Amino acid sequence: MKLKSKGTLGYINNRKLARGLLFLLEMALVAAIFITGYVTTGRRENLLTVVAIVGVLPAAKSLVALIMIWPHKSQTKEAYDEVCDAAGDKSVVLTELVLTTTERIMPIDFIVVKESHIVGFTTNPKCDIPFADKFLTENMQLNGHKVSVKIINNKGKFLMRVKELAGKEITEEQTQKDSEIATTVLSLAI
Repeated sequence: MKLKSKGTLGYINNRKLARGLLFLLEMALVAAIFITGYVTTGRRENLLTVVAIVGVLPAAKSLVALIMIWPHKSQTKEAYDEVCDAAGDKSVVLTELVLTTTERIMPIDFIVVKESHIVGFTTNPKCDIPFADKFLTENMQLNGHKVSVKIINNKGKFLMRVKELAGKEITEEQTQKDSEIATTVLSLAI
Protein backbone atom coordinates (compact mmCIF):
# COMPACT_ATOMS: atom_id res chain seq x y z
CA MET A 1 0.00 0.00 0.00
CA LYS A 2 1.38 3.37 -1.01
CA LEU A 3 0.94 6.15 1.55
CA LYS A 4 -0.50 9.44 0.33
CA SER A 5 1.01 12.74 1.38
CA LYS A 6 -0.74 15.24 3.62
CA GLY A 7 -2.87 17.68 1.70
CA THR A 8 -3.60 15.32 -1.20
CA LEU A 9 -6.89 13.81 -2.29
CA GLY A 10 -7.64 10.52 -0.48
CA TYR A 11 -5.18 11.19 2.35
CA ILE A 12 -7.68 10.65 5.19
CA ASN A 13 -9.02 7.32 3.92
CA ASN A 14 -5.47 6.18 3.17
CA ARG A 15 -4.31 7.20 6.65
CA LYS A 16 -7.26 5.39 8.30
CA LEU A 17 -6.37 2.18 6.49
CA ALA A 18 -2.63 2.48 7.19
CA ARG A 19 -3.10 3.27 10.89
CA GLY A 20 -5.69 0.51 11.30
CA LEU A 21 -3.42 -2.10 9.69
CA LEU A 22 -0.42 -0.92 11.70
CA PHE A 23 -2.41 -1.17 14.95
CA LEU A 24 -3.62 -4.69 14.11
CA LEU A 25 -0.10 -5.78 13.16
CA GLU A 26 1.39 -4.38 16.37
CA MET A 27 -1.28 -5.99 18.54
CA ALA A 28 -0.80 -9.33 16.77
CA LEU A 29 2.92 -9.09 17.44
CA VAL A 30 2.30 -8.28 21.12
CA ALA A 31 -0.09 -11.24 21.40
CA ALA A 32 2.40 -13.57 19.67
CA ILE A 33 5.20 -12.53 22.05
CA PHE A 34 2.99 -13.00 25.11
CA ILE A 35 1.69 -16.40 23.94
CA THR A 36 5.23 -17.56 23.10
CA GLY A 37 6.38 -16.68 26.61
CA TYR A 38 3.39 -18.37 28.21
CA VAL A 39 3.72 -21.55 26.13
CA THR A 40 7.48 -21.88 26.70
CA THR A 41 7.44 -21.23 30.47
CA GLY A 42 3.96 -22.36 31.42
CA ARG A 43 3.25 -19.16 33.39
CA ARG A 44 2.65 -15.47 32.80
CA GLU A 45 5.55 -14.20 34.88
CA ASN A 46 8.42 -14.25 32.36
CA LEU A 47 10.65 -11.92 30.36
CA LEU A 48 8.52 -12.14 27.20
CA THR A 49 5.51 -10.84 29.13
CA VAL A 50 7.52 -7.72 29.97
CA VAL A 51 8.49 -7.36 26.30
CA ALA A 52 4.82 -7.74 25.30
CA ILE A 53 3.74 -5.10 27.83
CA VAL A 54 6.34 -2.65 26.49
CA GLY A 55 5.18 -3.50 22.96
CA VAL A 56 1.70 -2.22 23.79
CA LEU A 57 3.02 1.37 23.87
CA PRO A 58 3.62 1.74 20.10
CA ALA A 59 0.31 -0.02 19.44
CA ALA A 60 -1.45 2.48 21.70
CA LYS A 61 0.20 5.34 19.81
CA SER A 62 -1.14 3.92 16.52
CA LEU A 63 -4.59 3.58 18.06
CA VAL A 64 -4.57 7.22 19.20
CA ALA A 65 -3.62 8.35 15.68
CA LEU A 66 -6.45 6.22 14.27
CA ILE A 67 -8.96 7.65 16.76
CA MET A 68 -7.89 11.22 15.87
CA ILE A 69 -8.44 10.74 12.13
CA TRP A 70 -11.45 8.38 12.25
CA PRO A 71 -14.31 10.97 12.40
CA HIS A 72 -13.06 12.82 9.32
CA LYS A 73 -13.71 11.91 5.70
CA SER A 74 -11.95 12.26 2.38
CA GLN A 75 -13.17 14.65 -0.28
CA THR A 76 -14.76 13.52 -3.52
CA LYS A 77 -12.83 13.72 -6.77
CA GLU A 78 -15.53 16.02 -8.20
CA ALA A 79 -15.23 18.53 -5.34
CA TYR A 80 -11.43 18.47 -5.60
CA ASP A 81 -11.54 19.02 -9.37
CA GLU A 82 -13.98 21.91 -8.91
CA VAL A 83 -11.62 23.67 -6.50
CA CYS A 84 -8.57 22.97 -8.69
CA ASP A 85 -10.37 24.38 -11.74
CA ALA A 86 -11.30 27.54 -9.81
CA ALA A 87 -7.77 27.91 -8.38
CA GLY A 88 -5.89 27.72 -11.67
CA ASP A 89 -2.35 26.53 -12.32
CA LYS A 90 -0.31 28.89 -10.14
CA SER A 91 -2.22 28.26 -6.88
CA VAL A 92 -1.36 25.62 -4.31
CA VAL A 93 -4.41 23.50 -3.46
CA LEU A 94 -4.40 21.44 -0.26
CA THR A 95 -7.23 19.18 0.83
CA GLU A 96 -8.30 16.97 3.73
CA LEU A 97 -6.47 18.87 6.45
CA VAL A 98 -7.16 18.41 10.14
CA LEU A 99 -5.50 21.16 12.16
CA THR A 100 -5.15 20.50 15.88
CA THR A 101 -4.33 22.42 19.02
CA THR A 102 -4.62 21.43 22.64
CA GLU A 103 -8.02 23.18 22.74
CA ARG A 104 -9.63 22.37 19.39
CA ILE A 105 -9.67 20.23 16.28
CA MET A 106 -10.29 22.16 13.06
CA PRO A 107 -11.11 20.07 9.98
CA ILE A 108 -10.53 22.07 6.80
CA ASP A 109 -11.82 20.60 3.53
CA PHE A 110 -9.69 22.76 1.21
CA ILE A 111 -7.00 25.39 1.49
CA VAL A 112 -5.82 27.42 -1.49
CA VAL A 113 -2.58 29.42 -1.21
CA LYS A 114 -1.79 32.17 -3.69
CA GLU A 115 0.00 35.50 -3.44
CA SER A 116 0.47 35.13 0.34
CA HIS A 117 -3.27 34.57 0.81
CA ILE A 118 -4.62 31.47 2.53
CA VAL A 119 -8.26 30.80 1.72
CA GLY A 120 -9.82 27.79 3.42
CA PHE A 121 -13.17 26.04 3.17
CA THR A 122 -14.81 23.89 5.83
CA THR A 123 -18.15 22.12 5.89
CA ASN A 124 -17.79 20.99 9.49
CA PRO A 125 -20.18 22.95 11.75
CA LYS A 126 -17.92 22.24 14.77
CA CYS A 127 -14.98 24.10 13.21
CA ASP A 128 -14.46 27.39 15.08
CA ILE A 129 -13.69 29.62 12.09
CA PRO A 130 -12.41 32.72 13.97
CA PHE A 131 -10.14 30.46 16.04
CA ALA A 132 -8.87 28.71 12.89
CA ASP A 133 -8.14 32.09 11.23
CA LYS A 134 -6.23 33.26 14.30
CA PHE A 135 -4.39 29.93 14.68
CA LEU A 136 -3.17 29.94 11.08
CA THR A 137 -2.25 33.64 11.14
CA GLU A 138 -0.22 33.30 14.34
CA ASN A 139 1.57 30.15 13.17
CA MET A 140 2.40 31.71 9.81
CA GLN A 141 3.87 34.75 11.59
CA LEU A 142 5.89 32.49 13.90
CA ASN A 143 7.35 30.84 10.80
CA GLY A 144 8.19 34.16 9.15
CA HIS A 145 5.31 34.34 6.66
CA LYS A 146 3.21 37.49 6.34
CA VAL A 147 -0.12 36.21 5.07
CA SER A 148 -3.80 36.99 4.91
CA VAL A 149 -5.95 34.12 6.20
CA LYS A 150 -9.67 33.59 5.59
CA ILE A 151 -11.57 30.40 6.37
CA ILE A 152 -15.05 30.27 4.81
CA ASN A 153 -17.95 27.88 5.39
CA ASN A 154 -19.92 28.89 2.27
CA LYS A 155 -18.79 27.03 -0.85
CA GLY A 156 -20.01 29.71 -3.26
CA LYS A 157 -18.11 32.48 -1.45
CA PHE A 158 -15.04 30.24 -1.19
CA LEU A 159 -14.99 29.46 -4.92
CA MET A 160 -15.59 33.13 -5.77
CA ARG A 161 -12.61 34.20 -3.63
CA VAL A 162 -10.42 31.46 -5.12
CA LYS A 163 -11.34 32.59 -8.65
CA GLU A 164 -10.42 36.17 -7.73
CA LEU A 165 -6.99 35.00 -6.59
CA ALA A 166 -6.57 32.80 -9.68
CA GLY A 167 -6.99 35.85 -11.91
CA LYS A 168 -3.90 37.54 -10.47
CA GLU A 169 -0.53 37.06 -12.14
CA ILE A 170 2.36 36.25 -9.81
CA THR A 171 6.12 36.02 -10.14
CA GLU A 172 8.20 32.88 -9.83
CA GLU A 173 9.53 34.21 -6.51
CA GLN A 174 5.97 34.55 -5.17
CA THR A 175 5.18 31.02 -6.37
CA GLN A 176 8.13 29.79 -4.28
CA LYS A 177 6.88 31.74 -1.24
CA ASP A 178 3.42 30.21 -1.69
CA SER A 179 4.96 26.72 -1.72
CA GLU A 180 6.78 27.50 1.53
CA ILE A 181 3.53 28.75 3.08
CA ALA A 182 1.76 25.55 2.00
CA THR A 183 4.54 23.47 3.55
CA THR A 184 4.07 25.33 6.83
CA VAL A 185 0.30 24.71 6.71
CA LEU A 186 0.94 21.00 6.14
CA SER A 187 3.23 20.89 9.17
CA LEU A 188 0.31 22.02 11.35
CA ALA A 189 -2.01 19.21 10.18
CA ILE A 190 -2.22 15.63 11.41
